[in-house]
Amino acid sequence: MNKYLSLFVLIILFSCSEYKGDKNSLDYDIVKITFKGYKDYKTNGKLKLQVTDSSVVKKLNNLKNDSKIKWFSNLKATEYYLRLVYINSKTGERLLITISKDDFSPTIQYGPGTIFDGKYKNNKFVNYVTKLIKLDSIKKYKGRLSQKEYRKFFKEKI
Repeated sequence: MNKYLSLFVLIILFSCSEYKGDKNSLDYDIVKITFKGYKDYKTNGKLKLQVTDSSVVKKLNNLKNDSKIKWFSNLKATEYYLRLVYINSKTGERLLITISKDDFSPTIQYGPGTIFDGKYKNNKFVNYVTKLIKLDSIKKYKGRLSQKEYRKFFKEKI
């Protein structure tokens, strides 16, 4: 009886996620990015960026689909943690992608982070996202960068 109860609880928890988007979908038109840095990338709070430029979102949509399974992945982010929420504004569908970077390499995870969500690698995607959020500039602030100052990085809406 206990194993059926456990299975039922797992099914309920897994189905309650607000992030039920399709990883392979190209229909997302907004991407919300949240950055949390550690060590050299430390910031004064979380940094948030919303991407609505259709050409940038299209590239993010295409790059996210090229990930490969990562067999030995990091368990904890020690340098930075990125949370990307892909949103289809027409349907309300949402997809969560996280990128956690340890001392060696970044790990990508699709979905809310349950045991059913695998770990992936995709250097082109990670490089594009880190360039988009201006990771090098974030590092130069050495923990003093706030959301207000971060907004000044972007003269144009992306």
